Amino acid sequence: GKRGGGIKPFIPAAKQVDLIDWFLECLEDEETEKSDGIVSKSRGVGASWVFVALAAWGWLFEDVWSVLFISWKEEFVDSKSQKALFWKLDRLMRGLPAWMLPAGYDPFVKPSDWRQDRALVHPTSEKSITGETTTSRATRGDRIYWMLFDEMSFAEKAMSIWSGATESTDHKFAASTES
Repeated sequence: GKRGGGIKPFIPAAKQVDLIDWFLECLEDEETEKSDGIVSKSRGVGASWVFVALAAWGWLFEDVWSVLFISWKEEFVDSKSQKALFWKLDRLMRGLPAWMLPAGYDPFVKPSDWRQDRALVHPTSEKSITGETTTSRATRGDRIYWMLFDEMSFAEKAMSIWSGATESTDHKFAASTES
């Protein structure tokens, strides 16, 4: 049958649970090549949703958390498109019960002190999720706990951006459909 629209709970499928477990193992590794990872994704499986959910989880519950979302097109970072990573993040946060959200945070208000263009800043801590497009400056700046390069196979200069990110983070992840 046809897939219905509307709001559905985020209940990970078995492959998504495997992705979550692998991601958390990578975060535990600070010293080796196993601290980074690349995911070949197919449409409709939800790899981008899983990475967005992991970013939100850490933003809500971890003590220290800074994430950088990078996509090959600006509209896929933060826009009203359902393909945009921050659209997914906003949608996920609006679906959470109020008791899970930090004091002073309203996921329905944008812009706000905590939600600006390509940024979600925790209202009571230093935690953040920010976004950039794949430019030579995308990975320059503050130290980031982990980065996601979404649809990296479509980005120009992807390998130089990936290599340059080593100076800014201990954990780089790429998720992309094949190109």
